[in-house]
Amino acid sequence: MKRRNVGLIFAREIRDQFRDRRTLFMMLVLPILLYPGMGVGMLQMTVLFSNQEREVVILGNENLPESSSLIEGDRFNERFFKQDPGAVNSLHLILESPSQKTDSEETTDDLERRGVLLKAKELIEIVRRKHKIDQWEKLEDEVEETPELLQIENELAAAFASFSAEVVILFPPGFDQFINEYLSQERPSDDLALTDDIRPVVIYSGADEGSQIAYRQVVSVLGQFERELLQKRGENLNIPGPFLRPLFESRSYDGDRHHVEDAAVEAQHSANLWSRFFPTLLILMTLTGAFYPSIDLGAGEKERGTMETLLISPAARSEIVLGKFFTILLFSIMTAMFNIISMGLTAFYMVSMTGESQSMRMINLTLPPMSSFLVMGIMMVPLAAMFSAMSLALATFAKSTKEGQYYLTPLMIVVMGLTIFCMSPGVDLTPFNSVIPVVGLGLLLKNLILSPISDLDVFVYVLPVLLTSIGYSMIALWWAIEQFHREEVLFRESERLDLKLWIQHLLRDKEPLPTTGEAIACFMTIMLLQFLSFGLFQSLFSDPNISPVNAILQALSLQQIVIIASPGLFMGLLITSNFRRTFRLRMARPKWIGIGMVLPLLLLPLAMTLQSYLHWFFPELPDRIKETLAPMSNSDVSVFKLLAVFALLPAICEELAFRGFILSGFSRNGRTGVAIVFSALLFGVMHMIPQQVFNAFLLGMVLGLIALRSGSILPGVLFHFVNNAMGVLAERIPPETFESGPASWIATVDQEGLHFSLLTLLFCLTGGVAFIGHLIRSPNDVSPALEEEIPPSLNIAAEG
Repeated sequence: MKRRNVGLIFAREIRDQFRDRRTLFMMLVLPILLYPGMGVGMLQMTVLFSNQEREVVILGNENLPESSSLIEGDRFNERFFKQDPGAVNSLHLILESPSQKTDSEETTDDLERRGVLLKAKELIEIVRRKHKIDQWEKLEDEVEETPELLQIENELAAAFASFSAEVVILFPPGFDQFINEYLSQERPSDDLALTDDIRPVVIYSGADEGSQIAYRQVVSVLGQFERELLQKRGENLNIPGPFLRPLFESRSYDGDRHHVEDAAVEAQHSANLWSRFFPTLLILMTLTGAFYPSIDLGAGEKERGTMETLLISPAARSEIVLGKFFTILLFSIMTAMFNIISMGLTAFYMVSMTGESQSMRMINLTLPPMSSFLVMGIMMVPLAAMFSAMSLALATFAKSTKEGQYYLTPLMIVVMGLTIFCMSPGVDLTPFNSVIPVVGLGLLLKNLILSPISDLDVFVYVLPVLLTSIGYSMIALWWAIEQFHREEVLFRESERLDLKLWIQHLLRDKEPLPTTGEAIACFMTIMLLQFLSFGLFQSLFSDPNISPVNAILQALSLQQIVIIASPGLFMGLLITSNFRRTFRLRMARPKWIGIGMVLPLLLLPLAMTLQSYLHWFFPELPDRIKETLAPMSNSDVSVFKLLAVFALLPAICEELAFRGFILSGFSRNGRTGVAIVFSALLFGVMHMIPQQVFNAFLLGMVLGLIALRSGSILPGVLFHFVNNAMGVLAERIPPETFESGPASWIATVDQEGLHFSLLTLLFCLTGGVAFIGHLIRSPNDVSPALEEEIPPSLNIAAEG
């Protein structure tokens, strides 16, 4: 064996691989762009779901000592959250209080609150019966569970399953008297014993993730409360608090500081385990079943040279795609089906092993009901359809099987990340996340295993999950069919890369407009910079020399100029030959200027009203976003400074990036409708907050249409500025302005914000529809000098 020959072969293969542009992209560029993008998205979603408010019912709050100040309003005192101050808003307390309202005066919220309190008292009564409540006796481990006890445990589990809150806390009568006597004793030897009849009681469900999260926070608060009492006792006795006997130490259910009752039964604990295990494997195996057949039927046909034979057959291109899709779908379903059968048999064997083995009896596994396996079998069909369509679309775009694997591997990584996220503790099934790809299906499967088959609260999500999954499948199928109509995709050659020639091409052989790939690269660069800027902004907020308001304004200014505008401007200078045409830097006719200034005045009231009606759909804004928006209502901040940061800078920077470089890249091939939708979608995703994503997507659709019709970026900048400026000024208008006079005909103000009158909404709807209809029907307004440079395919007036 000659080392020289091995080295030559090695060098040849290395050069060959590094000349493949897509190999380099998948190996070097994609990881740099993919993981930061996923990190930003996952972090944002985690913040949204971790900030979800959880309800804790407090019974006997009048039995707390007045000096303790454990509770302030409907929250625990923030001093008990020293390690995580933001967590104080994550627990909403429902307290007993005498109602001053008659039955006819009670609102829906009052009735719901009263129902929750009655249900909590019912739980306490069930626990009281279970533990012979007079003394809160602890059941010894050796006592055999009687049928009566099992019936009470099942009753408690069923009652808590229908309970809307996560935790119940009871402070029994005499608790405040005990604390006052404890603090007033003058000698350590006089420490009182906290008897079981006055011990705080905590009820939660160990099989419910939200209840577990709330319970851990409650335990932390009660621990801080105990340490504070010990500290006060130590100060009275001149003894350090840690040297005193723990206040709540005595015989209790778990030997801890308070009596704890887990309302979940063994079957629910087992269901909690299976709900994480089964959906995860089902999602991954369904994708795996679609992975390899799609590569073979898409890129494999190109590589074998059989694609040409198929294309000259009498079948239409759409029929070819559907035939391939149903083939991949069959293999995906079969893979998932065999995995469900295998999982069921494995689970049955595990359950039998736990029953027969002495060492494994403590696991107490219970097999899920057959209805759960039936539901998983039904739900895997839309899941397999979504993965089959996505895999086929990506495999069709690839030239070879190797390239197909490169394209499908990121899809698998993203799906794995979404699967892990939706199986994480604290992520609940809500209207918003039910429409997120993979997450909605995963959470639905998890909840269907956890909940009984008759639980209507879970089944209301079946239809939205199915419809959105079918919608994603149809979009992917549409993309695959479109690729089969494009000869340059079906018969393109593998692309080689010579670094020297590529740099020369960028600097010398520039094209007038960016490509679609370059537009996507610009967006990914923006997301990457957002990810990298987190640390910079954190240091800015923690700088003691900068006030919080100025820190927010500086951070937003840097974000707009450096993160959003700079990538597009830099790429426009580097890789395009016509900077003015790429960014539509031309003067618009007065007609488009007027539309840019008047249309946002009509659309903003409609958008605000629509968002208020959809508040139930979106998760609550994180505290960080509320802090960012706080300066808008701060009268100490100059309104001109706010307009500059919140209105003018976004109008210029975001329009240059999204209606300039990115829209030009998407519309280069003449598919203007697709260009408007995709540029608006990326514009929405860039905002990351669900409410802002929704609003920005709708706004981006209108802005894209204005930019293409006017041929100028200026009307879009004016539209964007007026829209944002109205939001800033609305926070500065005194509420009494709308109490009387003509302003009261336009809108009213209450604690929930600004509400527009029906007359105002009808006027805005009529005017908005008229303006947008005019935009759709109008031809492109391009000057003769510029029209000579634009290919006819880009003039969307010809499409009509």
